[in-house]
Amino acid sequence: MMKWYIVQSYSGFEKKVSEQIQEELDKADLSDHFDQVLVPTQDVTEIKKGKKTIAVSYTHLRAHE
Repeated sequence: MMKWYIVQSYSGFEKKVSEQIQEELDKADLSDHFDQVLVPTQDVTEIKKGKKTIAVSYTHLRAHE
C-alpha cells in the first residue's frame, strides 16, 4: 500500500525541494521505497495591498508503508 506525505516549502522553491529530496533518496539508497515525488503547479498571481504575497506551497511524496 502506498501512502502520501506532504512537504511544506516556500512558493517558488518547490522544484528545488523535489530535486533535493530525490538526490537524498538516491544517496541513501531509498529511491525504490518512494514511487513518486510530485510538485503540483498552477499559475496564480495574488497581489494584496499592491504587493505580491509569498504563498506557502507543497511537494507531495508517495511511499510504501
